[in-house]
Order: sequence, then structure tokens, then C-alpha cells
Amino acid sequence: MGTTYHITIRPAAGKTLPRLQQGVDSVLAEINRQMSTWLPESEISRFNRLPAGTWMRLSPEFLAVIRLSFQVWNWTNHRFDLTVYPLVTLWGFGPEQETGWQPPAVTAIDSIRRRIGMEHLQIRGDSLRKDVDGLELDVNAIAKGYGVDRVGRYLERQGIGNYLVEIGGEVRCRGHKPGGKPWSIGIDRPEWGSLPGERLASVLQLEDGAVATSGDYRAFHSVGDSVISHAIDPTTGRPAQDRVASATVVADSCALADALATSLMVMGAERGMRLIESLPGVEAYLLIRETPTGWRPVMSS
Repeated sequence: MGTTYHITIRPAAGKTLPRLQQGVDSVLAEINRQMSTWLPESEISRFNRLPAGTWMRLSPEFLAVIRLSFQVWNWTNHRFDLTVYPLVTLWGFGPEQETGWQPPAVTAIDSIRRRIGMEHLQIRGDSLRKDVDGLELDVNAIAKGYGVDRVGRYLERQGIGNYLVEIGGEVRCRGHKPGGKPWSIGIDRPEWGSLPGERLASVLQLEDGAVATSGDYRAFHSVGDSVISHAIDPTTGRPAQDRVASATVVADSCALADALATSLMVMGAERGMRLIESLPGVEAYLLIRETPTGWRPVMSS
């Protein structure tokens, strides 16, 4: 997944940490085998190389991620889109960022927009195909959360009812931390270029649930007095124009929280909060940028 993970548990009797570590690593290795664009023979990489019109059978886990992504795509009026990565790269937020970056030309944006969009994907049973050549999937906006859920379920199968799993900043917890208190989960202040956990805007107390956060303050471009966010709106091909600096979502599923947090960065506060209020068991905490160094919180009911 290209990131780190951290797990805190109150282990069940008879469970040794090395054996649990081995099990967790196996879970994450399998997710990479299915969904890592860095592995040339992963399921997602093989799908991305397929020509249009070719059906490919997917593993149940990868198919579950695709189905959930379609659900969020519909909820967000297409602002959450697994095919948007070529636009993200075009705007200079890919793995190889250029020095002396300049915004891309309108013609380049329009050219890429012709081969993105989840409307070009079709599911039939356990198989997936695309109807336009060059369309590629990238599940970074949901895969970390899905990995958190899978590791949590693995720990529960091992009889562990008190744990906190964190992968790349996305979190799932159950039960209590040592001492019987709820788990504490920090929300970073959206300060440009700040390190994770360096300064906190708020702290959540959570016993059972999942949390994911997206923000504009670590991946961005400065152009004159303007800051361009990595949150690209697939419906326009351009960075989101709303002033959401940070979006934190609490849900039972970390995969869902991960996808929604990404979506809120693109949808903006007003539309995003209407969606959150319509979803049972889902809450959100937004930080709206008022000035380059100031923001205000907006919370769901």
C-alpha cells in the first residue's frame, strides 16, 4: 500500500504477537496482490492493461471494493471516481512530481477526461470490463480503509475484541484501550506541510467505529498567492474550488469513511454535509479554511 501501519491490541489469551503479526502481514499482502498498481501482476494492474470490452473475473474482495465505490460514486454525483488518477497525475500529484510545475493546458485536461469516468465500467456477476481503451483504475482513495477493515476482522477472528488499527492515517477501533478508556484519535491541524500528529485540531473519543481523514495541507502546489489542492474534481477535470481544508468521517466501515472523506474534499461543505446527514451512522467533521492560517470547524448533527 506504500504506507505504514500501527496496531494496538489487548491480546486474547494464548495469542502470541509474532503469530498475529504474521497473520496481519498475510492479510495486507493479499490486498496488495489484488489492488496495488505498483505490482505488475496484481488484479488491478492486469485489468488496467486490458483492452475495452474484455471481461475480467475479480476476487470477491476486489469486487466488494468496486461495488462500494460505485455506491459512493452515485451518492456523490460522480465526485468519487476510481478512474480519476490520470487527472491527478496531470496536475502534478503523481509519484514523479516535476520541478517548476505549471497548471496543465485545457486541451490536455479535455483529452484525459474522454477516457475517465466510472460510467465506462460494467459489472456482470463477478466480472468487470471497461468500454473505453486507456481507462485505468486506482483505488488509493478507498483501499487503505478497506485494509483497515480487513485487519480488524482478522483480529476479531482471533478473539481480540479490544484493538486499534491504523494504516496511513485511517483508523478502526473496537472495545477500549488499556485502562478501560475509549480510544483517542487525533485530527491534525490543516497547516501547510505539517507532519502527521505534529499539532492537533481536535481529538475524538471512540469505542467502536472507523475514522478517515483527507486534507489539502500535505499535497499541494503554490502558484503566486494561490494554493492548488490535490483533490481533483473528475466532473470538471480541475482541482476542487471549495475551502475544505480537512474532512474527517466517522462510520462503521473504514472503507466507507475513507471514500467519503475523499469525496467531501471535492464536494465542498454544503453539498457534502447534506450527503452525510442522509447516511445513517455516518458523521463528519470539516475544517473550512478562512485564511491561509485560519479555519473554522463544521460538524454534522
